[in-house]
Amino acid sequence: MSEALIGHTNGLDQSYVRFSKKEIETEYLKAMNNVSIYTIEDSEVKQYLQTKTAEIEELKKKMERKTEQLKKQNNDLFLEFIVTY
Repeated sequence: MSEALIGHTNGLDQSYVRFSKKEIETEYLKAMNNVSIYTIEDSEVKQYLQTKTAEIEELKKKMERKTEQLKKQNNDLFLEFIVTY
């Protein structure tokens, strides 16, 4: 039954293995609490998120500094233009 639930076939399934929908449902519900899909330890997830959050914050700071530099350059060029003409 477990092989059928995960989609495995053995070539003889059509001839010999026949489960009713009710049988499949019953077996699935019995096993459902024991099924897991790739798990990661909480500490690993927290560490990963902390690292990524720190990287994002650093990138935000760099972007703010660059934005301020560009604003200053733009103002300087504008003033130079006004003085020149």
